[in-house]
Amino acid sequence: MAVPFKKNSVFVGNIPYEATEEQIREIFSEVGEVVSVKFQLDNTGRSKGYGFCEFKTQAEAMSAVRNLDKYELLGRQLRVDPPVDMRHGRPMEHYHQQQQQQQQ
Repeated sequence: MAVPFKKNSVFVGNIPYEATEEQIREIFSEVGEVVSVKFQLDNTGRSKGYGFCEFKTQAEAMSAVRNLDKYELLGRQLRVDPPVDMRHGRPMEHYHQQQQQQQQ
């Protein structure tokens, strides 16, 4: 799933249909300053069950990937992944490499 690359944002999947952007903002603000939350909607305006959360910094985004993946919300486990590079259609591998280098 290719989206515009923003190094300080994360993909959020498996969002319960009854969840709100405000609920996601509240949960994700536990790991950093949330700039925006945007659900992807179908043509009726209903959530497609996934969206994106943008943070102020890349480090906060990576903290969300580490700490909020599999977070349970309304009986479902959220999927939190790094952003996808549109040029390659896959998660930006350097995020994981950078995180490992910072820990050393």
